[in-house]
Amino acid sequence: MNKTRIIVHIISVILSFAFFSEGFSASEISTDEIRSILIDGSDTQVTQVLLYISRLKPAKLPQLLVKMILSDEDNRVKENAIRALGKYPVKQYVPLLLDVLKKADSFTVKKSIIDVLATSEDRRIVLPLVDELSSPFLAVRKSAILALRRIGDDRMFPSILSLGRKRDPIYRVYALEAIYHVYDKRLYYFLIEMLGDENKSVRYYALRCIENNNLNQALSQVRNLALHDDNYEVRVKAIEILGSVRDYNSLYVLLRCISDENNSIRRASAISLYLIGQSKSAYSLSNQLYRETDDSIKEIIIETLVKIKNGGGFKGLERVLAMDRNPKMRVLAAYALGEIRDRRAVSILLKALNDKDIKVKSEACHSLGFYREGIVVRQLIAVINREDSRYVKTAALYAIMSIGDKSSFLPLFDTYAREKDPVFKELLRSYLRGRIKKTL
Repeated sequence: MNKTRIIVHIISVILSFAFFSEGFSASEISTDEIRSILIDGSDTQVTQVLLYISRLKPAKLPQLLVKMILSDEDNRVKENAIRALGKYPVKQYVPLLLDVLKKADSFTVKKSIIDVLATSEDRRIVLPLVDELSSPFLAVRKSAILALRRIGDDRMFPSILSLGRKRDPIYRVYALEAIYHVYDKRLYYFLIEMLGDENKSVRYYALRCIENNNLNQALSQVRNLALHDDNYEVRVKAIEILGSVRDYNSLYVLLRCISDENNSIRRASAISLYLIGQSKSAYSLSNQLYRETDDSIKEIIIETLVKIKNGGGFKGLERVLAMDRNPKMRVLAAYALGEIRDRRAVSILLKALNDKDIKVKSEACHSLGFYREGIVVRQLIAVINREDSRYVKTAALYAIMSIGDKSSFLPLFDTYAREKDPVFKELLRSYLRGRIKKTL
């Protein structure tokens, strides 16, 4: 064990007894000895010395801690020194902490100092923190913003606006980052101005501010960006906002965007139309489903048609069920045709009983079970008689049971007499027995 380690160990032992002694004073451990612990001590030893500092607050230590923070020591040492400095009354040492904030080169140090200063809620820190809003480091800017929000001093707003007027767009983005957290109605017209900025990132962050602060009075400008902005990411964000606030007046905008050539714009529009959930969108959605090539967008459109209980003429669902190469999409279309509960779906579902995929056929059987029509029952019985798949036959039987038409009883009795699959035969027997019991 080297000399430094021995000294640290001895100090640690002293500290372990220190807290049980009524007459223990700060002079009993020197600032240099505390420094040694903060540099080379274990986590347990550092914790002990921080307790010591918190209790006795050695008067000469803060200046030494500042030197450690601003030195070339590694980050662990700097962090220990900041933690130690935080054990002193923050308001008393605001000038010292602000001096460290100004001189520090490390963004981790700046962030930690800001976090300590924030606990003071002292108005002396407002303008120095505003200066940190232009820091190139996100962690520093975020800590400064949150500290300013905690204090809530109006002096920050002119400085934020000044930052937002700089020629370099990165500073306008930084200003919008701050406004996102500390919005004030006096900043509204600045935000509207930023929606027309020449830089796409500025427009995007202005939209985020509008979204986060629920500025529905700006929706007309948001609609304009959704339709006409020359950057697809800005358009997507605008479309997302229209959906998140359930803006029914924006339906015409979303119905135009749903057919855009850009996949991301179509997807965002589909999601927003789902959120708004208006039956008026059904025909446009059905038409887009008819020509859509992206499976994820098809899925959202189909879910929307189910939600609004409107097939929009069924052009889209019919094409997907009859022609889509992805069986998952065909299954989803068959499911939707059952959930919508529109008689026009029957003929489409009956055609799907000839699909090559057993899951599609089974889902079509299930959906037909919602339609109490004679042709449905007859076709389902035909499926049971011709199919080899127990999975499909069972789905058809459950659909017949759901319909509950008496005309199925005799044909199923004949089927039971011929059935060779013991499992399915038992299902038939159970159903027929139940029907007979009800009639007795």
